[in-house]
Amino acid sequence: MLKKTLLSLVCTFLYLGSLVGDEIPKLTLNGQASVYKKADQMQFNVGVTSRGQDAESTLKDNSEKMRAILQVLKKNGLEADEYQTGQFTILPTYTPYPQNPPPDWKPSINGYEVTNTLSIKTSQLDKIGLLISAVHAAGANKIDHIQAGLKDDKSVREEAIREATKNAIAEAEIMAKAAHVQLVRPLSITLNDSYIHPIAPRMMKAFAESDSIPIEPGQIEVKANVTVVYEMRLDTPTP
Repeated sequence: MLKKTLLSLVCTFLYLGSLVGDEIPKLTLNGQASVYKKADQMQFNVGVTSRGQDAESTLKDNSEKMRAILQVLKKNGLEADEYQTGQFTILPTYTPYPQNPPPDWKPSINGYEVTNTLSIKTSQLDKIGLLISAVHAAGANKIDHIQAGLKDDKSVREEAIREATKNAIAEAEIMAKAAHVQLVRPLSITLNDSYIHPIAPRMMKAFAESDSIPIEPGQIEVKANVTVVYEMRLDTPTP
């Protein structure tokens, strides 16, 4: 597990020599942190699109290819809860618009298009390249949205928030000491944003070059941004 914290602090320093009305001398800091974790989950979509002159034969062709894909997934050790139907459609196709159509021209149905898509999410990262190659060979003509991720992204997000908050507090203490002021109390701590930056894994070779496509899942970046506002006062020199 690799963790690297990046810190970017944008500081606004305001000191008023004396209080005016309800105004309070404040020190405002923005702390950012990025936590990197090795991906332990992959997801991607596998689809079959079939076209034909009639709906029945087109649906049959599509179903046969999808059954072959499901058999490939099971053969390679995927559990039933690691994939599910994402989309299924049967749509008519129409004659294209001619260059010089007669006044009474209307499009007519000239065939049908059937699309069936599976959404796959698995932690078996060592099988991803083999699975993609196998479903392609079984008839899949659409493989997309390949994305690496984390099974437990909540705990990593919490870690990034903690690091961002620690960074803001540490820098506040450094600035206060350098400016000879005291931090009285935090007036507010605000989480501006926290998000996971998913990545597309690297495909090292094309389909034709290998029976199993080498894929490197890489790392996931989780970011957090926190703003801390402190009340402050002049540091009284020691006699």
